[in-house]
Amino acid sequence: GAFARNFLDRLLGAKSNLHHYIVVSNEDHSQKANYENFTFYQFDPTSLSKLKSVSDGYFSQFCIVSDNEKEAVAVYENLRQISTKTETIFMNSWELDEKCKETFASDKHLSVVDIRDIAASRLMDYLPDMPVYADNIGFSEGEIMEVKVPIGSSYMYRHISSVAQKKWRIALIYRGNEIILPRPNLMIQPSDILLIVGDPNVLQNVYRSIKRESGQFPSPFGSNIYTLIDMRSMSKERVGKLIKDSLYVHSKLNNKRLIFRVINPTLGENLETLKAIKEKNILVLMDYFNSDNKSIKDDVLKHDIGLIISDNRYFFKFQKLFYELKIPVLKTGKILLSNVKEGVILGDQSQEVENQSAVITDCCAQLDLEMRF
Repeated sequence: GAFARNFLDRLLGAKSNLHHYIVVSNEDHSQKANYENFTFYQFDPTSLSKLKSVSDGYFSQFCIVSDNEKEAVAVYENLRQISTKTETIFMNSWELDEKCKETFASDKHLSVVDIRDIAASRLMDYLPDMPVYADNIGFSEGEIMEVKVPIGSSYMYRHISSVAQKKWRIALIYRGNEIILPRPNLMIQPSDILLIVGDPNVLQNVYRSIKRESGQFPSPFGSNIYTLIDMRSMSKERVGKLIKDSLYVHSKLNNKRLIFRVINPTLGENLETLKAIKEKNILVLMDYFNSDNKSIKDDVLKHDIGLIISDNRYFFKFQKLFYELKIPVLKTGKILLSNVKEGVILGDQSQEVENQSAVITDCCAQLDLEMRF
């Protein structure tokens, strides 16, 4: 059929053919007989005896490409009578019956390529604001993605070193007709095409962030907010304010869950407030066994934490620990966060401002704060 002819033409034109190919078809391909590494036979491949005469030796792979469903299935059945362990590629463009699906599913040496899925995937690539995935590389689960940096993106004019790359990496940059390998001091330009790799779920968040969809923070650092409360070292007033600030931030930011880790729990109003929380997106972890904050590192990894909330005194007491976590920390002040009206970005060097501005701007926008630079 037409598809098989197109496939054969592309195969003949490939410059990396190191194997010898046996081509069986009803059509006459004698004009192509002079191609090196190719041998052509013209007969009906549904004939087991004829097919066996040319395929009864060692083959590293069988490939079935046909425009006729019954013919394709018959060829598959013939090849399986010849060899049950040879790796086989089956091109499918039909809705196969249940018996055929069960047979194919039980064949560990069969790969079914559905050209309908491939065509649909390629069409999706042309739609605006759709991420482009590498379909035929790796696991094909979205771990390799291509994304174009639009004008106005928060990634514009930022150095690679200033982009937080947790569970993902910028592997390559296409700029015009140039291929650029990333380096820390390279600046991302408008209309650059970034080839990014990493966790598929993280890449989805990165894609939205690059496309300037507002309200993504705490992504790409993580998806949840974490508040550590030490009822032994913190006063009742500090604990109460920390709870209120955390609940307020949780109500504003685009996070999935708010997680309270309570160490040294002490009876009182604050403990009752935490126990009374029934919202499904808020998790309160009471720790009666650990009296220190050693669990914070494990919690950050286990719960995909993207933002930590701490009060002023606790932050400065354990600032080395917070620094080692490598994720944003929101340090609360004397007044409630709900009473803050304005956000300010301060920095003594342009590089520092560049590193933090996109994150701070997004966070302030979600908290309904006006920005001042």
